[in-house]
Amino acid sequence: MTVRKLPSGKWLCQCFPYGRDGKRIRKQFATKGEALSHERRLMNNAANQPVNDSAVTLSAFVERWYEMHGKTLSSGDERKVKLQAICERLGDPLASHFDKNTFAVYRERRLSGEWNQKSKKKLSEATVNREQSY
Repeated sequence: MTVRKLPSGKWLCQCFPYGRDGKRIRKQFATKGEALSHERRLMNNAANQPVNDSAVTLSAFVERWYEMHGKTLSSGDERKVKLQAICERLGDPLASHFDKNTFAVYRERRLSGEWNQKSKKKLSEATVNREQSY
């Protein structure tokens, strides 16, 4: 059992949901029931989630999109170049870490003129909207 009582009177839940080489999770609770409930929840969630050893970057998704669909488009090559530029500006994050907040920050910086091409001072919102739709 990974729940034990501390000298302070609190209960410590210490779990290794992803095995002994995985991350250790420790948390203190006021009651033993809370600690046991937390342990069961952590262990069940870890069992339901597959461990993803092969992290996929955003640029890998762009390549896959191009191979499966983009090359059939008349402007597929140009879209691929634009999508790769977006990946480069964002630092090519893992696809699992790319979310709406990441793109919102990108959009804000792009509209402010930080990543503009051809010495343009300001992009139109339509350009950034088009990038988002791509």
